[in-house]
Amino acid sequence: MIWVPLGVLIGGVVLSAIVFGFGAYELNWKARRLRADLARLEALNERLGGLQSQIAEAQQRLAAAGKS
Repeated sequence: MIWVPLGVLIGGVVLSAIVFGFGAYELNWKARRLRADLARLEALNERLGGLQSQIAEAQQRLAAAGKS
């Protein structure tokens, strides 16, 4: 009769290990995806900074040309 509770206990431990393993896999996968997204956003931010400086230079040239 001890086999039934022992089997339930072992089944619960195995199920918990599967659930925690899947959770760890999901967290690892999402962390890798977020790091890749962050790298792309940082590159895009650098590009945006360059475009902003080009726009500022163009505005200064227009303002200087308008005063002439």
